[in-house]
Formats: sequence, C-alpha cells, structure tokens
Amino acid sequence: MNEAYSDMFYELVESNKSIDNLISEITTTLEEEYSFRQVFLEYLNPVIEELHKQKKYQFIINLYEKFSKQQIDKADIWFEVGYAFNELGNPEKAKYAYNRCIDIKGETSAALNNLANIYKNEDKLDKAIDIYQKALSLETDDDLVKNNLQNALNKQKEITKEVQKKSAINKLFLNSIDILKSENFFTLESLYTFLLNCRKEDEFDNWNLPIQDEMFPVLMNTNPKKALELKNNWISKNYIIQVDKTDAYDTPYYLINPHLDAEINRLRDIVSEINLPKEWLTGLNNISIFQLNELNYSETSKKIMKVNEKFRPLINRDYNELIFNYLVGNKKSTIVLSGSFVELILTYYCERKKIKKIEYVNAAGKPIKKDLYDCVLFDLISFIEEKKIFGSDFSPLTNLSRVYRNFIHPGVELKNSLDKTKSDLCFISSIEILRKIL
Repeated sequence: MNEAYSDMFYELVESNKSIDNLISEITTTLEEEYSFRQVFLEYLNPVIEELHKQKKYQFIINLYEKFSKQQIDKADIWFEVGYAFNELGNPEKAKYAYNRCIDIKGETSAALNNLANIYKNEDKLDKAIDIYQKALSLETDDDLVKNNLQNALNKQKEITKEVQKKSAINKLFLNSIDILKSENFFTLESLYTFLLNCRKEDEFDNWNLPIQDEMFPVLMNTNPKKALELKNNWISKNYIIQVDKTDAYDTPYYLINPHLDAEINRLRDIVSEINLPKEWLTGLNNISIFQLNELNYSETSKKIMKVNEKFRPLINRDYNELIFNYLVGNKKSTIVLSGSFVELILTYYCERKKIKKIEYVNAAGKPIKKDLYDCVLFDLISFIEEKKIFGSDFSPLTNLSRVYRNFIHPGVELKNSLDKTKSDLCFISSIEILRKIL
C-alpha cells in the first residue's frame, strides 16, 4: 500500500469514518496493477483485521480473492477469511480457511471452536463434539467452548431421542399395514378418500396435517357420526396418530401413516381385478379382501368362466349369491342357496359326463330311475353317493343333504335352532363339491 493509501486508511480508522470507498478503490487498483499486490501485501494483515473488527466481511473476501494462497499464508489472515466466509453463508470455504489456519499456526481454541460451530450447524455432531473437546483441551477455562460443547451434546441427545421416537412410530405404522387387508371396503374407500383430500390441503406437509374435528367428515366424505367412529378406529389401529403439536389456532396436528397410500392403492387394484358384482355394493361394509382371498374367490370365479355357455351364467350367479349371503351372515339364505347351488352344479356335472338317466336304490330298497332334468337335490346326491363318484369317504354331500333337508321347510325350522355352525357346514360342503367338479 503506497504512502497515500496508508495515511488515508489510518486517518479514517482513527477518526471512525467509513473506509468503504477506500477499500473499494484499493481492490480496483489490485485488479489493475499486478505490482501493487506485492506492495500492499505488507499491509494486508492490519487492513483485514480492521475489516474483521468492523464486520465488513464481503470486503475481506474481495481482498482475499486478489491474492494467492501462499500470499494469504504469509499475511496470516486465514482465521478472518474463514470467519468472513461463514458469515456470508459459505461454510465449505470457511472450513477450508480454518483448516488452513490450523495447518499453518497449529491448533488454537478459537479456530477449533469456530470450525466445530460449522459442523454443529450442519448437524455433524459427532465431529463437532470431537473438535470442541480438542479446543477445550487447549483452553480448559474457555467458557465459550464449554457452552458450545454442551449445546452440541444437548442437540445430539435431542436428535437421538427424535430418531428413536420416529423409529418407534414407523414400526407402529408398518405393523398397522397388516390390518388393512381385513378392513371392509367402506373403510378402505374412506381411507382412500381421506388421504386424497388431505394431500390437497395447503397445510399438508410430509404426512403431517392440522385437522379440526369438524373437518374429518369433509376429508372422509361421510357424516359426522361415522367420521368420529372412523377417526377413533383409525387412531386405535395407528392409521393416524395425534401428535403433541398444534397450529396458531390451537388445532391439533395428526401424523398420517405414510405407508397407507401404497397399500390402499394395491388393495384397490386387487378389487378392480376381482370385478365384484354390482349387487354386492350394499353389503360391502361386511366384506374384506382378506375374506375373499381366504375363500379363493378370484381363482374360483375364473374357473367358472370356463364352464360352457349353457351353465356358466347360472353357476356364476348362484356362486356370487352364495358367497355374498355367507359373508354378510344370512344363515338361512346360505343353507337354501347351498342346496340350490349344489343341485345346479351336480346337474352340470352329469350332463358334462353325458349321464342322461339317474338311477339309485332308495332307503326302502326300491329302484329309482329318473331323467336328469326331473331330478331334485336328493335324487342327485343319492345317485352320486351310491356310485361313489367322488370317492367312498367324501362326506360334504351327506352333510349338506342332512342340514338342507332339515331347514328347507319352515315347520322343521321351528323345531330346531338355526345357527352359524349349520350355515357354515352347508357353505363349506358346497364349496368342496364345486372344487371337485371344476
């Protein structure tokens, strides 16, 4: 720095006047006159120290950029450069400057503390704590370093606690997904609608959303009573969790299970492939995908579609009605439909085997002979069992015949109790016979 610049600089500093214009002029001169850099290098340290004192960080960087790293080494201003870079939002260059300072001058409490602060702000707490401890080993009574170290330890503890909490919640969320397949279709559609509407809310953020009680019916697209029932049910199953947080209007926040979205869409795809009959819609609240899968509904329906055109629509209709009534708990209907359905599929079986005449010996020892289409369920069962067509130990026909015969007439039903066990027996027998035939 020539004598004029030097006098002007110290005069401005001593008089507490702004040095901005002078530094700008010096920076321009450094750009235009290469030889001036060698002259100014002698004064670079005190100028940078004054700029650091006045918190003029951009000026520090502007001057720094006019010199080589070796010249900066000589001027011994890496600490101030690191500080300036960090204040200007460039932590990577600040870390480089502090490390360069440490390489040249050795470890100091101030340089290590500032370097650790950067790592702490980046949430690299293990590294920050290690550096703070090095700084404290150099200056054991440095209260600033002690406080910074304690803050980093507290932050590490909070982050660890939060990670553990999130892990526990995520485990609950993952476990709750297994429950979805047992949900009825109404609940699945309500959840689907709820997720769809939640994502449209402006406050929705990473599956967090403040929800007033009055908003649940809107988001679920149902009435308030049903919405309250669903909300409590979903909380109990960890589909949603109310967190310890409220918005500015004291509205509670809910954390929505993020795994629901993919699983519900997967289940809805299964439903679309199953192609449920329209007449089932009124009873869907009692039917779940899990139940249908247990009954092997989809695979059996596909096999029915391979039946000849004469019997296919009848068997498909009666099979759907039987499944539906069984799942919604219509016990008498299940028994009656089981008998009608078995009569139909046994007729189909005999026609497929080109059996036109049904012959068997009744309980009185009298030979019975009928045309196939004149036969009732009792005739067909008697024929099948006598001929042992499905094997000598095939019991479903006998079970079905006994229960169906006892409960097809109201008079008999008045004398005997109709319970789920008998309904189950008829249904299972019908399905077993169907599997034998298909």
